[in-house]
Amino acid sequence: MTSAVREAEERAATHPAARRVAAIVAVIAAVIVVLALLSTIIANPLASLLSILAGAVLLMSGWVALTNRGQRRRLAIAIAIAALVLLVVTLVRDEEHGGLLLVALVLLAIGVPAGRFALGHEPTPLPSDEDVPAARQPALVVNPRSGDGRAESLGLTGEARRRGIRIYEFDGSRSILDLVTQAVEDGADAVGVAGGDGSLAMAARLVSDAGRDFVCVPAGTRNHFALDLGLDRTDPLAGLDAFGPAHRRVIDLAEVNGRPFLNNVSLGLYGEIVQSDDYRGDKVGTALSRLPDIVTDTPQALDLVFTDDEGVMRDDAQVVHVSNNPYIVSVVGLGGRPTLRSGELGVLCLRIDGGLRAVEVIARSIMGGSGDAMRSWSTPKFRVDSAAPVPAGIDGEAVTLEPPLVFRSVPGAVPVRLPPSAPMEGPAAGNHGYRWTAEELLRRAFRPQREWRRMPVTPGR
Repeated sequence: MTSAVREAEERAATHPAARRVAAIVAVIAAVIVVLALLSTIIANPLASLLSILAGAVLLMSGWVALTNRGQRRRLAIAIAIAALVLLVVTLVRDEEHGGLLLVALVLLAIGVPAGRFALGHEPTPLPSDEDVPAARQPALVVNPRSGDGRAESLGLTGEARRRGIRIYEFDGSRSILDLVTQAVEDGADAVGVAGGDGSLAMAARLVSDAGRDFVCVPAGTRNHFALDLGLDRTDPLAGLDAFGPAHRRVIDLAEVNGRPFLNNVSLGLYGEIVQSDDYRGDKVGTALSRLPDIVTDTPQALDLVFTDDEGVMRDDAQVVHVSNNPYIVSVVGLGGRPTLRSGELGVLCLRIDGGLRAVEVIARSIMGGSGDAMRSWSTPKFRVDSAAPVPAGIDGEAVTLEPPLVFRSVPGAVPVRLPPSAPMEGPAAGNHGYRWTAEELLRRAFRPQREWRRMPVTPGR
């Protein structure tokens, strides 16, 4: 039995009394929230209806303002302000209505973290997982420019050298991939990259094709890949521990037209926006200035043709997002990947060609389900056709792809070393849907510990 397995079993058995208390708190909070919301509807149905309508109008007019210029934008902003005023006045005038909503928000703020603690779960190792000794010839490729010079400011290079890790520093004279190749040719048995997500996928493929282990040191801006691996993105120096005695996990890679990616490829709105030369320096400003040009009443203008999960040929999506393993789709966007080892691509397509579509997307992300506005599914292969080259964002990097775009998952392609302190999965691994969460909270609150269920295992996790 590996130490990772032992640690998982120990975590599963720790603090049962505290977890039970947390589960009880979460259940009570959830019940009161539901009762509070029902009470507001029963006590003052008109105020509740006005609140819902004002929120919907606020969302619709906000989307119209973002995607238009001139008179239409000014009118949409005015309507959004009126809807916001109506919402505030409704809540203020009906003190009971506003008070109950405030109580619901406070209880949510208490119940959600309590529920997460109560459902603390044991990661499930696979037979391919193993503990490995310290690397004999560790090497690290460092891009000091990533994350606005984060690696340099933290003294990452100096700390790595102190640990006996050979440094290959990117200075512009050679590409990061050239440096990775050089590290492999110099005999490194574990090669790490300290940089942004955009530089990781090709490096990971080079390292794995050479039969070496890959190490991710989160020194970029967002570090989405590190998050889903379970690494601490706030502490890049801790990533260097993976060169010592470590845990090896084999994960999937994905490809589009033979080009590897670790996170995702986005076509449509984001693919167009990221092409702008100003995007790196001002992401929000660039998006706001470009959206009115891209979002039109005819999504077919983007010329993205594909077959969805029901076998229907579609050309009306304004966003086609293909990921290396599926993301959880939530009201706040993409909530991380429960696993990097399912052998599947995640596909999400959105049609937001008006305010009503924007409301539908939010509603479906809350309630689940698919429709014309939003569909999501998983598949090992996916194809997008177009009559012209397609602008895309691959792991945040702007590229142009020649059609047809052929996506495929490459299961178990990359062996990754993780520090002993890192969990065996990312934070999204514990998200198993509303129904499972409710049932398990009740079980952990009111039944003996022996009847608590293990977290369901995603195939290939």
